[in-house]
Amino acid sequence: MFLGRPVDGGDVEVLSFRMNGALAELEFPTFTTGTIAGRPARNGNTIYGKVGATNFQESDSVQSIFSDSPDALLSSVEGIKILENGLQDIESFMGTLSDKEKWDALVAVQTEVIHIDPRDKGGYVITVGDLDIMSIAGTVDIYVPESQESNVDFGVGSTLLCVGSPWMSREGEARLSVTGWWCAESLTASSTSASNEAEGWD
Repeated sequence: MFLGRPVDGGDVEVLSFRMNGALAELEFPTFTTGTIAGRPARNGNTIYGKVGATNFQESDSVQSIFSDSPDALLSSVEGIKILENGLQDIESFMGTLSDKEKWDALVAVQTEVIHIDPRDKGGYVITVGDLDIMSIAGTVDIYVPESQESNVDFGVGSTLLCVGSPWMSREGEARLSVTGWWCAESLTASSTSASNEAEGWD
């Protein structure tokens, strides 16, 4: 999933990329401006990836097509539901959808970083939860690959905008599979906290 527009112009919209084989295993940086090639379907906003051509190229030159910051921009993008009350809204939102709509549902939600844990092979696992301390919603894990670990320049207590697919587990628990995140409010980790994390302390 990308947020953008074709090179020949048009409105900013959600573009769904279909990848096969090795392309499907690639992890692209989230909320980073750039260009990517693909073959558009005849109808709709689906783009098909092509080996040797579909490579994301980071570039600040396309920043101008986005009129605002991601959190403000997503509120006007069709197809993404803003969860005003946080992760605790997932269950009620899913209850309004048909079985077919649930497969394509996308939500955006502001969350707070609760924990950042280094992964054995590089990268991080970022655990986030609702901003409302009274919320009973479960936490969500965001997996950041080694290639993108330089983007994690914030600490616990920061606010992350998360975009992803909501779903309900067999046990009736609301879940969110995060496909994109952006740091809306950064709190820099202290040197003491960073040292403790490196040693595996909480």
